[in-house]
Amino acid sequence: MVVIDQTDRRVATRSDTGSLLVMGVGSGIATGFIEAAGLLFFQRLNWARWGPMVHVSKEIFWISPIVDLIFFLSLALICALVARFLARFPPVRALVFL
Repeated sequence: MVVIDQTDRRVATRSDTGSLLVMGVGSGIATGFIEAAGLLFFQRLNWARWGPMVHVSKEIFWISPIVDLIFFLSLALICALVARFLARFPPVRALVFL
């Protein structure tokens, strides 16, 4: 039987929280740039007559990553908080699923 004392558990929780935050930041920035590029691409392509309906400016390249970063970081923080109170909750798996 393996016994984990409280200091080992705190270290594991900190490393999980750090990895969750890194995953949230990376996913948010990547998703934001992909979203911005896709919106501009489909507007230029005029797919489904988006040209007359939706006008996306070039500022989407800094707005979209910031908004997605906030969204993904909030998901990561929620997973970290739930993992702190529920010992059997796998925060990294849950964040990847979300």
